[in-house]
Amino acid sequence: MAGNSIGKLFRVTSFGESHGPAIGCVVDGCPPGLPIDVRVVQRALDRRRPRVVGAVSQRSEPDAVEILSGVFDGRSTGQPIALLIRNRDVRWLDYSRIDQLFRPGHAEYTYWHKYGINDHRGGGRASARETAVRVAAGAIASSWLGAGHGISVSAWLSRIGTLELPFRDASDLAASPRFVADARLEPSVEALLADYRDSGDSVGAEVAIAIRLPAPLAERAGDWGHDWQGLLGHALMGVNAVKAVEFDEAEDALQIRVAVKPTPSVHLPRRTIDKAGRPAVLMTRGKRDPCIGIRAVPVLEAMVWLSLADMVLRERAVHAGALTGGD
Repeated sequence: MAGNSIGKLFRVTSFGESHGPAIGCVVDGCPPGLPIDVRVVQRALDRRRPRVVGAVSQRSEPDAVEILSGVFDGRSTGQPIALLIRNRDVRWLDYSRIDQLFRPGHAEYTYWHKYGINDHRGGGRASARETAVRVAAGAIASSWLGAGHGISVSAWLSRIGTLELPFRDASDLAASPRFVADARLEPSVEALLADYRDSGDSVGAEVAIAIRLPAPLAERAGDWGHDWQGLLGHALMGVNAVKAVEFDEAEDALQIRVAVKPTPSVHLPRRTIDKAGRPAVLMTRGKRDPCIGIRAVPVLEAMVWLSLADMVLRERAVHAGALTGGD
């Protein structure tokens, strides 16, 4: 099945289902000799976990990452790096009542018609649970590009519903549990989320991402043999719930705005059909996240790091080919 791999030279292939034994990925193409600390990868995963009471999904996963291969004496060997995250809070019985129904706004109907079978336990492969391994792989890419190439990537919640959240201070962003870059606006965000929790509905969001390349790399970026904005857009649009990507080039940075749809699981009756095509009504039960755009911030940031790592390796390959007279 296609669609499980990201990148060409810095390539990440993920595996596992939302309520299976584990999820994981294989990172292929990571240069050898890179210091890799499992604690750095774990810190990236901890940023993705819900950090605000009352704005969480019904699962509580520790997201403890294990490095199974490709690292020796704390450094990458140049061989495939296997990362594993075991699913601890598996609740597949919670989904037994909807095994014959398609949840509106989810991928189950598409999977059913494409493959003739679908894992209804929390969305299976289509669950946002899969994005945890992208964040883990992104931590490896950021370790390489941040230290060795002077690239910086920063993402924040720039809008939730109609509430604008402009960037004010990097220290505010670092301390914010919701990735808000202006601490003065945190109460407004919480008030808005409380309204949606009380109503049973959900709200969309916008995430801003700023990319800064060192001058030599930025100058060469325009000469790369591929459309790097196109590759970034493709990667970001491949994240669950992303609906639009917009680019804005400034003098010293590239800024991207990403639109994230409202959480499709809401505490309101919604019309759907069952696997026999008969009309039905479905309403989500239990805890839920009224705005998935918040947890999307570190995921989108990781996707940028992965795309940039792949692009840098591509540029290196093109340059090496030019020096040796290759195509």
